[in-house]
Amino acid sequence: MRMTIYRKMILGFGVIITVLVLVNGLILIQLRDFSDTVRTMLSTDVRSMDVARQVRTSLSEEERNARKFLVTGDTLYRMLFADAASLSRPLIDSVLPTISGPRERAALGVIAASHRRLSTSVMALPATRLPGPTQRRSEAAVVDTVARLQLLLDEMLTRTRDNVNRSMMDLEAKTANALQRAVLLTVGALLGTMLVALIITRTITRPLKALREGTQHVLEGVHVPIRVASRDEIAGLAEDFNDMSARLKRSTELRTEMLQLISHEIRSPLQSMYAAYYLLSQQISGPLNDEQRKVIGNIKNNIDRIGDFSTHFLDLAKIEAGVMPFTLETADLAAVIAPAVQNAQLVARERNITLTIEASETPPVSVDTGKIEQVATNYLTNALKYTPAGGTITVRVGPGELGTRFSVTDTGVGIPPEDIPKLFTKFFQAKNSGQTGRKGTGLGLALVRAIVEQHGGRVHAESVIGSGSTFAADFPPAAVSEETAS
Repeated sequence: MRMTIYRKMILGFGVIITVLVLVNGLILIQLRDFSDTVRTMLSTDVRSMDVARQVRTSLSEEERNARKFLVTGDTLYRMLFADAASLSRPLIDSVLPTISGPRERAALGVIAASHRRLSTSVMALPATRLPGPTQRRSEAAVVDTVARLQLLLDEMLTRTRDNVNRSMMDLEAKTANALQRAVLLTVGALLGTMLVALIITRTITRPLKALREGTQHVLEGVHVPIRVASRDEIAGLAEDFNDMSARLKRSTELRTEMLQLISHEIRSPLQSMYAAYYLLSQQISGPLNDEQRKVIGNIKNNIDRIGDFSTHFLDLAKIEAGVMPFTLETADLAAVIAPAVQNAQLVARERNITLTIEASETPPVSVDTGKIEQVATNYLTNALKYTPAGGTITVRVGPGELGTRFSVTDTGVGIPPEDIPKLFTKFFQAKNSGQTGRKGTGLGLALVRAIVEQHGGRVHAESVIGSGSTFAADFPPAAVSEETAS
């Protein structure tokens, strides 16, 4: 049977509820034993002690009235004796059925029989004053009988009191044992429910963790099938995930093959076009007039544009596909971008643009130097493209939000505010990008963002129309960058 998450939850809660019911049942049994002990003590022992005290008091009253009757022969005292005796007999008869101990039942039976004989003998005496010797014998018999009854009652009180003490000790011991068992049962139930909850949670979270790790691997471009031992809905999700991962892997492979084919198909004719341009520009086949040289120059610009587009497009596609290799090394960011700055300074001199660099001490970064140099070249190329003659370009390397910041500030035409959020999007170009006559491909800044984010960094831009723009890239310190890359 397939153990779904629903069945796991039902089974787990069923086990927990069963354990709680068993624990509560055992505790109720303990409480019932405790209640039985208390009820026995109250209904038997305590009642026996109370009856014994009442009977003892009644016997004293019977003895006084019997002796007065024997001395005076007055029937009033016999009636008072009979009234007192009538109070003692029901008390003795009422407690007799509740006595469970054989000794107590025997003693109470003797007391009841002796009391009946005493009542019968006193009530059988004539209602006249007895002679002296007979009176003394009868009085002595009454006193002796009452004394024996009171002695038996005292013994019964002592035994009953001992029973009560023993019951109290047993009750205390049972209470302690019941409390101990209740604690053990409660702790056991708690541990059992925690164990069941842990097992159920583990069977759900473990495959979810595997799915999360698999998703992270896919994001990193690694397509490794995940293994889930369960047979619930998550296992089905894992199968679908593995199928999706396999399809993505195949799609990536096809995309890589397509990119290689496109790269070959584009670069091959471009090389031929470059060769033709070289032959024509060197006038090997004959001299060229000014119009022809202008046409050849235009061809050269378009060839360069197609070459830049194909290079940027292929590099960006490789990064997005996760197949672009990055070789990281720890370096000073100012030293990494220095070659790009030097090349840009040569172009800036030709165009009468002042290009300076300001560098302050920053923590080392872990970067692919070739890729970061490409970022700097792109920023500088754009700055040179949109800065008129007589303008300035300032390159700065210093502390930034993540650790180290590289920025390029120009005094060019600026960018409309509504276009700034879209600058690093593929194929987007600002509305005024064609004012200088040097329209770009719309891929350079998208490639910059992809490269910088692969290093764990961030890019951003600021601009004011007519005053210039600032493009920046922030990089984390070397240790943080290496952890992000790994």
